Amino acid sequence: ASRFSPVNSLIAGNLCIAVSLLLFSVLNTGWLFILDMVLFTIGEVLLFTMLDVLIDQIADAQYKGTYFGTIGFNNLGSVLAPLFGGWLLDSYGQTAPLAVFVPITLSVVLGIPFLLVARRRLAQRTAR
Repeated sequence: ASRFSPVNSLIAGNLCIAVSLLLFSVLNTGWLFILDMVLFTIGEVLLFTMLDVLIDQIADAQYKGTYFGTIGFNNLGSVLAPLFGGWLLDSYGQTAPLAVFVPITLSVVLGIPFLLVARRRLAQRTAR
């Protein structure tokens, strides 16, 4: 992934996680679940490692601490995501996996337009 732009790696990681979440709702074989978990893990690795690389690239030296500090707001997602997933499970249960995983997948996919804008702005900034 180091050969690619951090934003492209973030988009790829986001897509890997979205696809794997959707697959969780339709798979019914243990081996396929294992392969899907590998895809999910690849997405996580791309997201979490490349986010730090991107912040390091875009932040001015005097503001790097501020940028890395504000990334702590990601922890809000660590609190809200299990609440949202738990609410979906309580509402729909195990018998309706699409009703549980499709909204979660959509919440992941919503980040892609923001990453595309970031990629465009970063390219414009680099061109100057």
